[in-house]
Amino acid sequence: MGFRWVIRVAGLLALGLGLSFWSGSAGGLVQVHMLLGLLVAVSVVALAVIAARRGVPVPLVVVAVLLALALPGLGASQMRIMPGASHWVIQVVHLLTGLGAIGIGEALAGGALRRR
Repeated sequence: MGFRWVIRVAGLLALGLGLSFWSGSAGGLVQVHMLLGLLVAVSVVALAVIAARRGVPVPLVVVAVLLALALPGLGASQMRIMPGASHWVIQVVHLLTGLGAIGIGEALAGGALRRR
């Protein structure tokens, strides 16, 4: 499944860039990070459609789509949410949302492959 590999590769690269932003480097690569995150989100939705057609449980598919919709929205707006000393909370939520998208993509792909 090609979407699974897009999620793995784009997700890993986005994670690496995101962590480098926290360390204060790679600031000029925000647009690349956003594109990678969008690729992950679109691939999760595509896998959700495939998984739904193959009989993967509906709650997993619904959660995957909601997570995929939340990821770019949270990423794009995180600089405006909780500015100041508490901003790290939003950064951690964004990190966990991204990791969740990668994980749920794996779950969808695995479920779809088992139901071929």
